[in-house]
This record gives sequence, C-alpha cells and structure tokens, in this order.
Amino acid sequence: MKLRLLNAAHSSIAYLGLLAGIPTVADAVEEPLIAGFVEKLWREEAIPTLPEAMQALAPAYCAQLRTRFANRALAHRTAQIATDGSKKIPVRWLPTIARRMASGQHADALSLALASWIRCLAGTDDQGGRIALDDPLADRLAPLARHEEAALAVRSVLQSVPGLEPLSSSTAFTDKVAGALAGLRAQGALSSLSRLLAVS
Repeated sequence: MKLRLLNAAHSSIAYLGLLAGIPTVADAVEEPLIAGFVEKLWREEAIPTLPEAMQALAPAYCAQLRTRFANRALAHRTAQIATDGSKKIPVRWLPTIARRMASGQHADALSLALASWIRCLAGTDDQGGRIALDDPLADRLAPLARHEEAALAVRSVLQSVPGLEPLSSSTAFTDKVAGALAGLRAQGALSSLSRLLAVS
C-alpha cells in the first residue's frame, strides 16, 4: 500500500505540481484538479490492483494520506519529492501499470503522471521556467525527453530506464503516454488534468 498509494501519489503530485509552478505538496493538493487526480489514481487504478485484504484497508489509509499531504508543517517541496525519478518510478508506478495492462485495462492517470515526468525531464515548466530534476540519469534522459515527436520521446525515455523497458514494447501504452505528453506540451498540466477528470 505504501508504494502504490503513498509513494505513487507523492511522485505524481510532484511532477504535475512542478509543471504547474506549485512549490509544495500541500499547495498542490489544494488545487482541486490535482486532488481529483489523486483520488482517481487511488480509486480507479491503484486500489483495484492491491491484494483483496489490502483493498479493504485502503480507504482508511488514503484518508490518512490526504491529511498528510495537506500538512504544511511537513514542508515537502515538489522539487524534493521529484528527485531520483528514474529509480523511484519503476517501483512506485510500474506494478500498478503492469497489473492494469495484464488485465486489458488502461492506466490513464499513471499515463499522465509518466508523461508529466518526461515533460519535467525536458527542463521547463508550463510558464517556461527552468526545471532541473535531480536524477542520476538526467543528463542522458533530458535530450530524449525533448524529442519533437512525443511518441519518440516516450519510447526513448522508457527504453533508457532500468525497469521501464518492457513498457516501451506496448504500442497501445506508449501511444497513450505520448498523447498525454503532447497535451502537456500544448496546454499544460492543469488543462491536461481537467481533460482527464472530465472523462472519468
């Protein structure tokens, strides 16, 4: 539960928040679109992939996480939580994505989260400000994330991160992430979140 609910949501909030120019996790979850994204991630994608016994415990755990994320005393900065994505994402997001794919289901929220990470790797936020992710693979991944063709950016990044390579072989998945990345590039994080939640 910690990896798929706490950590997965934390990383998602960080990358989407960075793109939107939001400095802290507490500020980010005050944005209704980001809060709505987290609820969608938990309810529709992460919780159903947990073992059945854990699914029964998840609502109470998520309630604790809502309080934690909103706690300004923790002062968790989105840039801080966004560090080491190439190490964290394979263990935080991949299990849920893989389980969804194996059952023939989409992972729309995590597809957007993955696209937001790739967008952050490219180095600018939605206002044109600089993002410098602290990541051991940043120098290798940044040029790949800047590919003009979104699908090529997605496949190149996935193929270059240990643990994420299998995702690059699914055209259906990479096309969905590429569509999300193209939307982030064109309209930004908050507009992308609005579209995601509108079709929920």
